[in-house]
Amino acid sequence: MNQLIKDLRIPIGLASLGNKLYHNAQYLTAVVEVDEKAMQRWLPSGMKLAQPARADLFCAYFPDNVYTGAYHEAGLFVHIKVGRKYGIFCPWMILDDDRAMIIGRELLGYPKKLGNIRWDNDGSRIIANASRRGTALLDMEATLGEVLQ
Repeated sequence: MNQLIKDLRIPIGLASLGNKLYHNAQYLTAVVEVDEKAMQRWLPSGMKLAQPARADLFCAYFPDNVYTGAYHEAGLFVHIKVGRKYGIFCPWMILDDDRAMIIGRELLGYPKKLGNIRWDNDGSRIIANASRRGTALLDMEATLGEVLQ
């Protein structure tokens, strides 16, 4: 328990000083259509899918951050509507670092679990794969263009 408190003091302290939480983060994301009937079962009561029914599927690499060492993350953000407001809902997210998992789950409320993520970026192409307990969750590949600053 003492180590966890020590691990949490650093990111919370740095964040409160205004330092960047992430530096040189790399994201690969795709907006995908979702099956409305299948996805509705994942949503809490009172939450509906926004129209058109879609989600953001992503994989990311965080080489430099205030939380922990370098880590990878993958997940799904479903576009939702509650009443008259729109937002996103995250039914699942995996990552490969237990400290980042604890911070994201316990402090931010994301449904994070440990998984296996492969991230290959050779500067012209990214290949990303994510799995948990032997089940493939995503396979993504992208050819890179101009770097955005």
